[in-house]
Order: sequence, then C-alpha cells, then structure tokens
Amino acid sequence: MLPLHTEGIIIMKKLVLLSTGVGLVPRLVDIVKKLDPEIQICNLVDDTIVSSIAKNGNVVPTSIFARMCDYCRIAEDIGADAMLLTCSSISEAIDVARPLVNIPLFKIDEPMMEEAVRIADRKIGVAASLRTTLNPSCRQLEKKIWEAGKKITVVEGLCNGAFEAFSAGDVATHDTIVRETVVSLLESCDLVVLAQASMATAVSSLPPEQRQRVLSSPELGIRRVVSFLQDAGALA
Repeated sequence: MLPLHTEGIIIMKKLVLLSTGVGLVPRLVDIVKKLDPEIQICNLVDDTIVSSIAKNGNVVPTSIFARMCDYCRIAEDIGADAMLLTCSSISEAIDVARPLVNIPLFKIDEPMMEEAVRIADRKIGVAASLRTTLNPSCRQLEKKIWEAGKKITVVEGLCNGAFEAFSAGDVATHDTIVRETVVSLLESCDLVVLAQASMATAVSSLPPEQRQRVLSSPELGIRRVVSFLQDAGALA
C-alpha cells in the first residue's frame, strides 16, 4: 500500500495494537510491517490485566471492561484508523467498547476461530496455557459455531504449567507442555486452535500432518486488519 498524498502531505494509515504484555509486541509489529511497511503502528500495553482477571476467579471484572473502553477511546483520540486487540483473555471487551467509539475494533483471534469453524465437522480443540484465556476463547468459538449453524463440540485443553515455565524463562518446558496438549487434542479433534499467540512457535516442530491441523492467531488476525486498512486507503 502506498501512502496517501494530499497537497504534498503524506497520510499514513495508523494502527493501534492493544496488548497485555510486551513479549509478543516485536513479533506482531514485524508481521504488520512485512504485510505493509507503510502502516504506522502505535502500541498500548497493560501487563496487569491478565493477573487481575486471575485474581477475580478467572472472570473479567467490571473495572477491566471499563479500562478497555478507555483504551479504545485513547486509540480513537490519537487518530487511529483501526485498533487490534492482541489478547484473547479480554476479547469480549471489544464487543462492549464498539458502540462507544467511531473506529473499527478488531480481535486478533477472530479470523482463526472463523476458519476453524469453516474447516471442522465434529470437534475443535482449544489449547491455552491460562484459564483466563481458555474460557473466553471457548466462548468465542462456541459463538462462531452457533452463527455458522453447525454442530461442533469444543474440547478444552489447558496446558498446565506452561505459563509458569514461560514466565520463568523456561521456553523449552513451555513448548513441550504445549506440544503434548496439542497432540493429545488432535487424537480426538478435527483440528486445534491455539488460544495464545505465544504458543505458535511451540508446534513448529510437530510433523507436517499434525502441524497443518493446528491454527494460530497472529498472522490471520493481522492480515484481516491490514487488508481493511489497505481497502480504506484505496477508497480515500
């Protein structure tokens, strides 16, 4: 996408990435830039959200919904053409915030969920390393199944100990736990979706016949919002 020109002024499309941790931000920015280097990226990061949900019995407290709405308003205030939420734990907050702002709000895992429902016939496994992410991911998937009018069973797969290992810097243990959970789910499911973008590299070493039955969110989600921004630029 070429930047827009208005009387000598270059106008670039601005995308806000809203994240709940800094770890994945460089990778997400890299994907956006590879798809379209002309998009201007602004990052909003709040790394207290996931722990707040966990302390509230894995239920998103009202205060977090309010905070998310504030972040969406901030994205609008700084002139964003779109905002992408990069965390599945609070994806439902986007539905609450949409009526409050005049910019498009995207969920990074929504295209992945839709693709899974399109492909599957019987069962879809959901792998997550946190209960705070697993529950809303399953709810979103079930909503997509209902909207598609299909009868598909959602099978939960909590990667016990993976998050703790990742937080301690033990990526090898994290990846092992994730792979074991995914392989177990694949034994009975048509395919598996990874509820967290950080899990994607863990399955890269699986055999091709298994790896092709695993979906992850980052590129699918980013492709959708980049495509929207490019179409918006073409129409401007």
